[in-house]
Amino acid sequence: MAYKTILVHVDASERCRARIAIALRLAREFEAHLVGLHARVAVALPTVVQAEPVVAERLQQAAATDHWGSLLAGPRSRAAAGL
Repeated sequence: MAYKTILVHVDASERCRARIAIALRLAREFEAHLVGLHARVAVALPTVVQAEPVVAERLQQAAATDHWGSLLAGPRSRAAAGL
């Protein structure tokens, strides 16, 4: 039985390029479809906590611009990001 679909994990790591190259080679060799998947972790914020207006505004800005990483980083990283 030959595989007709190959799923490859795609991310920002150094090994990603090699991973894609191997998956592409296998897909060509077996005439299979190649599907790339990049998963991100959703950040669940508690809904019972009332945030101060400034914090709530910054959370909304981060959600709108997809800058969750800067909010999860330490205080120095947040200061460098302007948060």
